[in-house]
Amino acid sequence: MDLVGPDEVPSEVVRRLEDCRPNGADRAYLLNRLIAKIHALT
Repeated sequence: MDLVGPDEVPSEVVRRLEDCRPNGADRAYLLNRLIAKIHALT
């Protein structure tokens, strides 16, 4: 996402990422940061 920018991330991809967030894991933390970054920049 940092390479292409948030405008290039399709909204369907964002929704799928939001739907598959695991709980209580490092991956959940990273995924939450990525989703927040996409929402903040669009």
